[in-house]
Amino acid sequence: MPAALIGLAITAVGTIASVSAEKKRASAEREARSISSANENLRNTAAKRKAVREERIRRSRVQQISVNTGVAGSSGEIGATSALSASVGRNIAFQEQETKAAQGISAQNQKAANANSSIANIRAFTNLFQAGVGAGEELGLFE
Repeated sequence: MPAALIGLAITAVGTIASVSAEKKRASAEREARSISSANENLRNTAAKRKAVREERIRRSRVQQISVNTGVAGSSGEIGATSALSASVGRNIAFQEQETKAAQGISAQNQKAANANSSIANIRAFTNLFQAGVGAGEELGLFE
């Protein structure tokens, strides 16, 4: 068997192995991003629950102090409890924005990784094609 055909066969095997490994790598990367995103969502949900729980505790304290001092239902109590609600609402909205931004960044990173994977596959097949042309020339197939 001529050396050109052996080289072509080795290049073909290498290309197939390279493409297979690249697909596995891309799949593992997607899975890692998915797990990371799910973990971020869990942390975000826990932070929201904590913020709401703390707001309820503060609201209860304000209401109890208002009752103890005889100003229950006053504008001061209503203002204080409204401020607590607004504050927790802002914090939760900010957490949501951070989560959406992180998800957007992750999605764009995945697109970039997919593009890199495609580039690597194209290069592998280009090398295979060039090896095939080289082997064909060596064997005199293009004369």
